[in-house]
Amino acid sequence: MFLGGPVAEEFGWRGYALDRLQARFNATVSSVLIGVIWGLWHLPLFFMKGQDMYHNVPILGFVLGTVFLSILFTWIYNNTNGSILAALLFHTMGNLSHFIFPAMSTAIGGLISVILNVIFVTLIMVIYGPKRLSRYKEQQI
Repeated sequence: MFLGGPVAEEFGWRGYALDRLQARFNATVSSVLIGVIWGLWHLPLFFMKGQDMYHNVPILGFVLGTVFLSILFTWIYNNTNGSILAALLFHTMGNLSHFIFPAMSTAIGGLISVILNVIFVTLIMVIYGPKRLSRYKEQQI
C-alpha cells in the first residue's frame, strides 16, 4: 500500500513536479496538469485483466477523478509547507480505502466518489482560493 504506488508517485508528482509547476502557474492549473498526467499514467491498468479498472471504471471518469484528487493533494501539500509525508499518507489512505470499502465496484460508487470530490474541491476553492489553495498569503514551499 505505502511502498508500491504512493512512494513511487508522490516523490514525482508532489516532490518534483508540483513545486516547478507552481513556480510558473497557479496552484489550480498546476494541479490540473498533474491530475491529467497522473490519470494517464494509470492507463495501462485499464487493459490488464484482473485490475478493477479493466471492468468497472471508465477511463475519462478516472482521469477526471485524478484531477479532483490532484487538487486535494495540492491543498494538503501547500498547507503543510510542502510535506511529501502528508501527500504520501493521504495517497496511502486513499488506496487502502478502496480495499476496505470497495465502493468503486458497485454501480453508483464512482458517482458518489465524484460528487464528494466535487463538493470538497469546490469548498477548498471557495475558502482557500484557486490561486494558491493555501491559507498562506505567500507560498512557503
